[in-house]
Formats: sequence, structure tokens, C-alpha cells
Amino acid sequence: MKFLTPIIFIILFFTSQVSAHGLAPSLRADPSALPGSFKYVFERPAEWIDVNLLTFSTKQKQLKKTQLASERVAEMGTLLYTANPKEKRLRTALVRYRYYLESAEDMAEKIIFLDGAEIGVAEAFEEETRLQEKSLRELLEGSSAVELAAVLNEALILARNQNKKIFEFMVNNYQGTDAEVRKHQDILGKHIALTRDSLLHAEDDKKKKAAEQLAEAEKFRKAGLNIQAYDWIEKAKNTLY
Repeated sequence: MKFLTPIIFIILFFTSQVSAHGLAPSLRADPSALPGSFKYVFERPAEWIDVNLLTFSTKQKQLKKTQLASERVAEMGTLLYTANPKEKRLRTALVRYRYYLESAEDMAEKIIFLDGAEIGVAEAFEEETRLQEKSLRELLEGSSAVELAAVLNEALILARNQNKKIFEFMVNNYQGTDAEVRKHQDILGKHIALTRDSLLHAEDDKKKKAAEQLAEAEKFRKAGLNIQAYDWIEKAKNTLY
């Protein structure tokens, strides 16, 4: 397992896929210690000390929590490909993923509420959760065990929900100029590309329906109606996964 983990990590999280909309590379995160291992017992208190006692800036705390959420995604990926994956261990990673992800999103909104110039915090969180979604979707597509797939699906829903929350926050509060509209249009383009990746493996009826929904999303995106475009993208995702 000691030698297998780095190989799995490279395969799962460093594969780059570039589309016409410039889809970013896959999530990059080190799974660290795994649930069930001896080191894992010490990892949780070490993380708490690092975030709460050794990190003084709220912005840095938020960034670390976002990174720790991504580590949990990498953790789930590595656990899935161990010789005997266990639902309990995967669910342990899921619980910690939920905590770090929701906490990081909440902190991002508060940071920006106090200082609008820190909108980059939200943009970075949106990108990271989008890449988490991509990685979790790929893991889900590769999982054959029903009980493991259920855990991965919960994690995927979490990533999507937090991404939607931060995107709507950005559009509703920080879209007052043409440049900001275009910036959000670019983000939507990456979501469309992400969703189109799933069309390749979809059943014909789902493929047709999702393609039509993405076409609607593109119309709204080009018109600068970014919330409506996101809603259509979400419909396409719901059709496919």
C-alpha cells in the first residue's frame, strides 16, 4: 500500500483534460494518512492545532480548510482503490469533508462581507469545489460497489451544493460591471465543459436531454444571465449524474 498510494494519487488527481472552454486540470491533493491507519489517530488533532492555533489570519484559515477538504477527496479516492475498501472508512472521510467544506464556504462569505476586495477568496473556493466535483464524479463513475457509490454520491452532492452557493453569492453581490459578467461567464464555460465530459458515457436518451439543457445554458451564458445559465447546467448534471 505504501508504494501503491502515490501511483493512485498521480493517476486520479494529476490527469489534465483541456477543452474548448479551458477546463482546468484535475484536483491536486495529497490524501495524507488514511482512516484505519495508525497515523490517522494523530492526524485530526494535528489538523485542529494547525488551523486554530498556528494559523492567525482568517483568510489563511479559510484556505487551509479548503485544502483539507480537497485532501479528504483524495483520501476517498485512495480508499476506493485499496485491496479491500470499507464503507465505514470512506464515510469517515466524508464526514470530515463535509465539515471542512461547509466551514470554508461560510468563512469565504464572511471574509468578503467584511472586505469586498477579497472576492478572490470566493473565486478560489469556486474553482476548488468545481475540481472536487470533477474528481468525485470520476470516482463515482469508476465505483461498482453500491454502498461505496452511495458515499461518493453524498460527497459529490456536497461539492455541487457548496459550489452553487458560492457562485450565486458572487453573482448576486459582485457582478456590477461588464468585466465581472465576463468573469462569471468564463466560470460557467468551465462548468459546461465539465458536464460535457459526462456525455461520452451517457445513455442515448440522457445524452440527448443533457445536450439540449446545455444548449439552453449556453444561450443564457452568452446573454450574461449567469444565474439562469447555472440553473440549466445544474439540470444537465442532474440528468447525467
